[in-house]
Amino acid sequence: MKQSATVPVTIAAFMVFLLPLLGRPAAGQGNNHFEEHVRPLLVTRCATCHRAANPVAGIDFSSSAGIRKYITSKGIRSSNDTAARTLIHRVTTAFEDIKMPPSGERLSKTEVDNIQKWLDSGAKVPDTRRTGSDTLWSLQPIKVRSGDSIDAIVSRARTRQGLLASRPADKLTLLRRVSFDLTGLPPSPKAILAFQRNPSPRAYQQLIEQLLASKGYGEQQARYWLDVTHFGESHGFDKDKRRDDAHLYKHWVISAFNNDLPVDTFVLHQLAGDVIAPTNRSAVIATGFLAAGPWDFVGQVELPEGVVEKAKTRNLDRDDILTSTMQTFTGLSVQCARCHDHKFDPIPQRDYYALQSVFAGVERTSRSLPTASGRNANAGPSPTNGWHSAIETTPSVQHWVQVNYEMPVVGTDLRITPARPTDFQDTPGFGFPQRFRIDVTHADGTVTCALDSTERDYENPGANPVIVRLNKPISSVKITATKLWKRTSDYVFALAEVEVMDQGQRCEARATVTSSSSIEQGRWARTALVDGFDSRGTVV
Repeated sequence: MKQSATVPVTIAAFMVFLLPLLGRPAAGQGNNHFEEHVRPLLVTRCATCHRAANPVAGIDFSSSAGIRKYITSKGIRSSNDTAARTLIHRVTTAFEDIKMPPSGERLSKTEVDNIQKWLDSGAKVPDTRRTGSDTLWSLQPIKVRSGDSIDAIVSRARTRQGLLASRPADKLTLLRRVSFDLTGLPPSPKAILAFQRNPSPRAYQQLIEQLLASKGYGEQQARYWLDVTHFGESHGFDKDKRRDDAHLYKHWVISAFNNDLPVDTFVLHQLAGDVIAPTNRSAVIATGFLAAGPWDFVGQVELPEGVVEKAKTRNLDRDDILTSTMQTFTGLSVQCARCHDHKFDPIPQRDYYALQSVFAGVERTSRSLPTASGRNANAGPSPTNGWHSAIETTPSVQHWVQVNYEMPVVGTDLRITPARPTDFQDTPGFGFPQRFRIDVTHADGTVTCALDSTERDYENPGANPVIVRLNKPISSVKITATKLWKRTSDYVFALAEVEVMDQGQRCEARATVTSSSSIEQGRWARTALVDGFDSRGTVV
């Protein structure tokens, strides 16, 4: 994959949409009022003359520190103070020699009222570099009632704004709307007829499920995502060279939506897939996100090393990567802090460069990809059978085996492959327990039961792996057999391989295996449970 050639709306983008519906804090509520109404006014109407570089009268309204210095030096604590009355007078007077601002439109009554309210509340100036998350409404957590649905939240917001709901749409209108929303295409005549003739009360729900399951769903959602990541199939700039492998990332995005990839995996693989899962083809392709935007071929390649212009080009490239990352996943315009502390968001210049250093080592170049299978490169017959418990005389003895990962593993599925040792070649599903449970420990320490078949017998899977869906990174998986498999006249528990998968690709991860017992001889061993081989060959 050439990185230079080259992932629903994001949670961050959705929050940006939803927060205005929930309503901002009312005007006059301390810091929120200042950030929403006063700081923007001082920056846009006053900081043209009163800014840090060469402030008129020594007054700097372009930063929190400058505004606070003015308030402190003038001793302003309320609108009744002499300096505060002078400030209000100068922004309301008609006298040309003292009015502020000296040119342009006068401040509106609303703008003057906002300054007055700020002064009345104590003229406090929050330090956005230190306490932004405590002062900005956009960074406050959303408070919802327990069990609330999105419909309930939006309904309350609509009521609060005095908005009336539209009347229900007829079936054809509804069908066209949802078809365009989810697939970007109008419904076919056949789909129109089927929906209109469907008498089921679940007809709309069935329609939604059909559209979500269609290939067009992923293609439509990928359009939005690729716009967010400013994806291009050529470099841009003056030479605008083609990116022949850009389609790999594009199709990864489509596949991620169509396969309902968990959002944490969706994010992590795009930002660090080649580090988290370097042998996982899908994860490596996902990092095309970092190189999806424009790239200055002349500045990056053709300019000689050591010249200032090349250094500037590389710095601008890192800025582009950081800007895309932060706007996509947090909705913050951090790039403003490249030249100065951010005027409105709590991002100082030092934090910007700390963030940019994360991407300092990223170079865009051609790179090889793991094999399509993402599997162990070994080939030929398997040298191991897997793991085997102690042999018991009764099936009711419990045995367990646990795979512990050195670092949390991010994947979509857990795959457990039954054993099929060479001396039992006609017995697929060798040792697979009749009753068992699978417990998964997540990266945050929580434990969930991924599969529970302790109350009834589980049909032996034979040569087929057992697949369990994952929704969070995991640090360990424990399989406990409560009813063992009958071998001849005795009972055992055995497995060939345990793997974490990501969209069909094996996630390589350092792992250790513990168990209640183990036969450590011949082709059986604890380590053989995670060696990339089943009892017949390389896992497939």
